[in-house]
Amino acid sequence: MRQPSVKALAAVFDEPKAARRVFEMSRAELEQTEAGAAMLRQCHAAPTTAHLRMTVLNALDSGLHGVECVRVRSSARGVEYADYLNTGDSYAATVIYFGNRYRVQSVGDFVEIQERRGVRAD
Repeated sequence: MRQPSVKALAAVFDEPKAARRVFEMSRAELEQTEAGAAMLRQCHAAPTTAHLRMTVLNALDSGLHGVECVRVRSSARGVEYADYLNTGDSYAATVIYFGNRYRVQSVGDFVEIQERRGVRAD
């Protein structure tokens, strides 16, 4: 799993080292956090580890507004989903999980890059 550096995370979080520690947590550790336990109580089916990690990351900063996703469709790969932390501004840096990789990038830039590659994102 590729994950962002502390320097990159500083563009999103007030405490980037705390965010980096979330990337190093096992699933069991994520489930034991307050945000992780709350998510598990609300879910009928177990969430993916990536979605659980994004939920815990979202809880670190009061300026974030939840985990959302954008659908990415291509003729070669079919339909995939990119999870991201909603910052309230589509061009503000955020954490995006796509293609088994976490990255710090704005959702607006992510969508534009996908569309330049001939992939539809909506």
